[in-house]
Amino acid sequence: MFIVTVMAAVYLPMAKRFGPGPAVAAAFLAILVSVMIVFVFYRWSWSRDKTTLRKLRENYRNIYRVIALPTDQKSTVKLEGAPIGG
Repeated sequence: MFIVTVMAAVYLPMAKRFGPGPAVAAAFLAILVSVMIVFVFYRWSWSRDKTTLRKLRENYRNIYRVIALPTDQKSTVKLEGAPIGG
């Protein structure tokens, strides 16, 4: 939506003032710049998320997520008062 909005915001005034040819060129340039802005934003966002996940992983090393209960209950060692499951 951002790219389409920027393209329309560039194309319409340029077409009105200079005609369709220069407006298409300006819209193409606006699309390239918009794609670069979106690309940089997503790289920054992914980098920030990766940093946050790394910090959480360092701070909470001993927290595990139980995906499924084991099928054989004898193979699991449970501490007293800390049952697995809900």
